[in-house]
Amino acid sequence: MLELEETGFYNLRSSRSLFYHLAKCGVDYFCASPGSSSSPLALGLNFLENPKTLVHFDERGMAFHALGYAKASQKPAALFCASGTAVANLFPAIMEGALSRISLIVITADRSQDKYFSGENQTVVQQKMFEDYVKFQCDISMSDPFITEEFIAKMVSHAVFMSKGGPVHINCQMRWPLFSSKEMPEHLAMPTHYEKSISIPTESTLDRLSKMMPEKGVIVIGANPFKQEISSLFALSEKLNWPIFADILSNCRQNHPNLIPYYNFMLKGEKPECVLHFGDRLTSKNLQEWLTAPYYFHVADHSDRHDPKHKVTHRVECDPFVFCEKILPYIETKGNSWLKSWQEKKKAITEKLEEYFTENTTLTEPKIFWDLAKTLQTPLFLSNSMPVRDADTFLFPTSERHPILSNRGVSGSDGVIATATGAAQGLKTATLLILGDIAALHDLNSLALVKKAKHPITCMIINNGGGGIFSFLPIAKKKEVFEEFIATTHDFKFEHAAKMFDIPIIELETNREDNVRHHEEITELCASCFCTDS
Repeated sequence: MLELEETGFYNLRSSRSLFYHLAKCGVDYFCASPGSSSSPLALGLNFLENPKTLVHFDERGMAFHALGYAKASQKPAALFCASGTAVANLFPAIMEGALSRISLIVITADRSQDKYFSGENQTVVQQKMFEDYVKFQCDISMSDPFITEEFIAKMVSHAVFMSKGGPVHINCQMRWPLFSSKEMPEHLAMPTHYEKSISIPTESTLDRLSKMMPEKGVIVIGANPFKQEISSLFALSEKLNWPIFADILSNCRQNHPNLIPYYNFMLKGEKPECVLHFGDRLTSKNLQEWLTAPYYFHVADHSDRHDPKHKVTHRVECDPFVFCEKILPYIETKGNSWLKSWQEKKKAITEKLEEYFTENTTLTEPKIFWDLAKTLQTPLFLSNSMPVRDADTFLFPTSERHPILSNRGVSGSDGVIATATGAAQGLKTATLLILGDIAALHDLNSLALVKKAKHPITCMIINNGGGGIFSFLPIAKKKEVFEEFIATTHDFKFEHAAKMFDIPIIELETNREDNVRHHEEITELCASCFCTDS
């Protein structure tokens, strides 16, 4: 039988090995929420020399912060917490990370197997808790003397490798006492080094796909990481003479004659014969509905589906910009009459919008993003509902490109503030956060992360007294239930939250009904440009 002192020794030995090999595999940012059952994990992390850490009292906010860091830095982030409900609070960020393929190493402290179903305090079944939302999961009996250094080295290596496709879960089961003061042995094992690889279509595939591309097609770019080399995309567009519709999260919006801004106001008349969709999902539902064609190619560097309307006819797993480079020699130059028609629409709509926003100087929700296009000087993080949709419609930066991020995996209202603080840490720069009042209320305790942020976060809250996006839906006419059960009506102001956390908050108060009217006015104005269209 193991002596009690030895149990604590093995817990600590395994914990130290866990973090040692995470660091060996390139993980350099560690987030945690305090708790006694996770104390061996904290002690194990402390063996590293000057680790970069974030400690936050709320597990949900901590996990979203880690998500933001990994999303922005495009590097894995590790996080750990105590057992019980602490683990359950990680779930929203894990779900978002799974659907966005964000590299999270989730480490949870757990009781030993014999404590399950026994009434032991802070004990729930944590094995496979996140089963449908992690790319890899394992349980490690940290107190087991037969758990070797080599086992942990290889398990951690595999977990980090698998995390390139989304979160992974390492559940650490430990017996009491949790740690001891016994001296630790030297590290001996080495992790497994996984070589990077890239998928490239064959010559026959490139030749066959190129012959399916007709005169009238469109290039749409969904969400993509920042810092991509996008010149090959524009070169392909120039040879095809196809217009480009770039989503707000594509990180591809910049000055180019083939890039069509304000496309949400142009989706009328003739449809394309081919769609070339690069990257992930699209923000605009109008665009998703409009994109119907005999040939619909989706190119992304992963195998996940982004086809909610079930329109994709050909799927290519490849980096989109590598695909553009590889297929370019196979493309025959197309005529430009189709592209010219879109450029004419672009000119007409741009003039109408410039006229409208020049005459209407009141700071409405659309105007916030119209004006921001001319002044944005930092990375931008957008909450869901109206902010990301208004940005998709009106924010077409004409100056230097900056990263634009959002949590669009599950598109939840929670964790927005925390994720933005993690993004600022990952980007190592000041960041502008624009969010709605409901998203702010969901994540108020993450204002503590804004206070302690190493890189300034400017919080701009658009407060329209509820969920503004719901006012655009048919349910808004059902007044007997709308305000209480749908719109989440409230009369909260955020000045007191700013005082409590001792941070500046920019609060813009708008009216939900007026906001609907402003959007309708703009839509009708732009529609007048095409009154002769069939």
